[in-house]
Amino acid sequence: MKKILSTAIILLPMVLSIVSCQPEDVKPVGEPVNIVSGLSGEWSTEQVIQIDNDAVKKGFPYQRLDITSLYPYTTMKLILSTDNDGNPTTFSFDPGSAPSLIPISSGDWSVDSEIAPSVITLTNGGNSVDVQIANYTSLRNDELVLKVVKTLSGKPVLTYEYHFKK
Repeated sequence: MKKILSTAIILLPMVLSIVSCQPEDVKPVGEPVNIVSGLSGEWSTEQVIQIDNDAVKKGFPYQRLDITSLYPYTTMKLILSTDNDGNPTTFSFDPGSAPSLIPISSGDWSVDSEIAPSVITLTNGGNSVDVQIANYTSLRNDELVLKVVKTLSGKPVLTYEYHFKK
């Protein structure tokens, strides 16, 4: 009798919770956002962060360093242009008086995916540079974070995060 009673006490809440479930109306999410069109415009650097990839991997305490004030990084400008359909066309990059980690000053740009881009490829003739998009959800706030990864013998050593504002 005690077994039946204890089983009923356990099963009764489970049965009631299953029976009380009702389907909900899911509202539409809305129109998809065109990320590439959001990338276009004139961007100015607000902050540059240097990340030691080995320190991050090993869990060392000093992993990130704000290097914005070491060089005049706030003079850096990036202009990404699109055509009338929102497709990438040309770019120009002016490091100002700051050291440039992007060796191409102008040319064409493209993205790896139109729906959810993660890499911007800057090209001029035979030269190309891949720049990672760290976060494009902040495009609605006119903010863009790009990453440039420096490698040594094929291993990522340093990552530079460029925080841009329109």
